[in-house]
Amino acid sequence: MKHKLNFLPVLFLFAILSFTSCSSFEKDTEAVVEEFFEAYNNQDYDKITSITYENNSLFADIMKETINEDYGEIKSFTKYNSYKPAKYDNKGMSFFYKCKFKKTKEDIYCIIDIAEEDNEYIVIGINFDTDKDWIDSKHIYIANASTTVIEYYASLRNDIDGISKFLHKEKIIDAGFEDDFINMLHEKREYYGKIISTSKLQNSTYNLKDGTHVIEIYTECKTDSFTFYERIDLIKSKDGFKINDLAASKDLDKLE
Repeated sequence: MKHKLNFLPVLFLFAILSFTSCSSFEKDTEAVVEEFFEAYNNQDYDKITSITYENNSLFADIMKETINEDYGEIKSFTKYNSYKPAKYDNKGMSFFYKCKFKKTKEDIYCIIDIAEEDNEYIVIGINFDTDKDWIDSKHIYIANASTTVIEYYASLRNDIDGISKFLHKEKIIDAGFEDDFINMLHEKREYYGKIISTSKLQNSTYNLKDGTHVIEIYTECKTDSFTFYERIDLIKSKDGFKINDLAASKDLDKLE
């Protein structure tokens, strides 16, 4: 009994410390979100660049040229969910917001990912959309699209002509582009050689003019003779994510 009486306070103290640590972590990462939105409203795009991954100006460009042009100033942002994605090894948070903008009466939903880099918290991803389901399920959709790409490459090594099941039915097959797509794959193999290994590099998303959501998966591909890169665009269908487009280059920058 003595051991139990001594042990319980230790467990209680550990629980308090863990809760305090988690609360502090979420507050610190959420503070970066608030800093990001404040910089956006102040049109301080240099500040946005300074708190984003690798000080990449891409985030600032998107906020300036797309979000600000379409929606204008953020009037309010209300957090409705947050969690720690496993892929960030407990060093990051995903926050979900319902935003009100000056130029539109629509509710705009946002997911913003914060992660630790060099002992600082930075923005590593952000997406705005009127489609709440797309925002809420984005990480799941990207994981599903990535699985499609893995299965596509596994099938491609064995039979180019058998990859039709990975192509988007309405956008590729029904539109009459199936033969062109497969012929392109044969020409690519003749140029680069047969792919012997692949490694996913990154992903991104964008919308087509009709509002269709597209997930881009960037992959490093190796053959006996070359290392090259591919960008595969996928669209959600009733049978999962299917390939809508593909581009290849020896220079990754040319695909972005």
